[in-house]
Amino acid sequence: MQYKLTLFTIMFAGMLTQGYAQKNKLPQVQQTSIWMEGFEADGKLDEWQQPLQAYNDDTHIAYSLANDDQYLYLAVKSDRTSKIFTGGITLEMVKDDENVAVTYPYNFSYNKRKHRNTGLNPNTPKKISDLTEIEAYGIPDIKTNIIPLLNEYGLQAGLYYVKEGEGDEEEKEVFYTVEIAVPIQYLQITGSKELNYRIRLRGEIPSPDFEGVKKPQGFHFKSDGSMVPFSQALIEKMYQKHLDLYNPTELKGTYRLATKPD
Repeated sequence: MQYKLTLFTIMFAGMLTQGYAQKNKLPQVQQTSIWMEGFEADGKLDEWQQPLQAYNDDTHIAYSLANDDQYLYLAVKSDRTSKIFTGGITLEMVKDDENVAVTYPYNFSYNKRKHRNTGLNPNTPKKISDLTEIEAYGIPDIKTNIIPLLNEYGLQAGLYYVKEGEGDEEEKEVFYTVEIAVPIQYLQITGSKELNYRIRLRGEIPSPDFEGVKKPQGFHFKSDGSMVPFSQALIEKMYQKHLDLYNPTELKGTYRLATKPD
């Protein structure tokens, strides 16, 4: 599938992502190791140092990795809410034999080529509380790839949302914050204590009759009750997010396990 991108569209997207990274002076890939204490898989990121350790332009996510003596932890914050709701965040750990990959949230409707008319399916997730499954590959103990959020294998995950920005509530930016925890015992980490990883956002696989992305039009209500049209900047931002929904992205890095501080 191909999309026509104007020079303005490309430059606008670049300014958005580069501006965030430059403002926060964050690297594209995490450079440090972090010892985690008091982790709770609720998606709220209360136990994480802010800002997160890296912001990656290709994936449009801020993220941090951390560990204790039992778990590897991932925290993600992103404005790609539809992409995360539909296709989830995948943390993949590279091993010598078979990689371990954990995706949360798992939403079967991400594959519109396989699942048609998901909007009419009563089982299609429609809100955060409906996202109750994790997808896991490469863990021998797990015989079925789709497991419940509350499971016997030690995998943990959580999703939350926050609004940030100035102006009316409708004008604020919505971010998803995601946490994933994977038991270290599944990762076969060698004596170097280093782990090669990928973080992926697969987004949505469109149906065969998908006609492409069109720029949105519409209005929103301000706090005083008045109705105003979308600004050109907001239209462009919404358009970029919609394009990215169908664009699988990933980042790669190496994480060295932290040791417990004295």
